[in-house]
Amino acid sequence: MGSGPSSVFRGDGRNIEQRHSSNIEGIDDTITFDIGDTVKVNVDADVTREGFIVERLSDNKVRVDCGELIVNALTDKCTLIAKATDFEVGDKVSARTDDSFLYYVGKVLKVDKENKTIDVLMDGDTDDDIEYDIKFENARILMRRRALVQSRWRRAFMVVQAARRFVRAFNDKEEVSA
Repeated sequence: MGSGPSSVFRGDGRNIEQRHSSNIEGIDDTITFDIGDTVKVNVDADVTREGFIVERLSDNKVRVDCGELIVNALTDKCTLIAKATDFEVGDKVSARTDDSFLYYVGKVLKVDKENKTIDVLMDGDTDDDIEYDIKFENARILMRRRALVQSRWRRAFMVVQAARRFVRAFNDKEEVSA
């Protein structure tokens, strides 16, 4: 039996393997971090952020893009939320077809996990111009659907806050001039 979790990190240019020795004999919990994976990372003692792994810095360190903040983090401070190939309907992706070398930005409309393909509506295309059966390896998640929803909520919240402050400032001016 182990005395507590310990970590060994191995990796190539694209992924990092984090192996924890479990407290239970015979159980080996292995987490592999890949570029594009969504992780939750401890920024400070009690502050965590969610973001994408964008670069491998060393065997035990990655660069995570948390939107408004880019963090260099030890992998033992990261918690895997979703693999880079865990596509969901509504995800914003950069994808290419087999016959192209160029990646285009679009939105996932359908995920076929059995065949490991997605259907994508590219930005600027009409609704009937859908790219079908794009292989997982030909697509990268740029923003998860839930992150899109959160950013829209944040923007709406900020607009409401700004409107309230404007009204309050306007009412304060009227009281002063009266």
